[in-house]
Amino acid sequence: MQIDDYREKIDQLDNELLRIFNERAGLALKIGEIKKGLALPVYDPPERKRSSSA
Repeated sequence: MQIDDYREKIDQLDNELLRIFNERAGLALKIGEIKKGLALPVYDPPERKRSSSA
């Protein structure tokens, strides 16, 4: 592989990461809207820890 090949691969990965982060941000916004409608705190560290360890 040449340097340009590696750079192209990096660009592809950057684009994929950007797409994934944007999708994640959209989901986080939806959760925030639901929590706001239920009068729940937007940030709840114990809840986040519980859901990530499941």
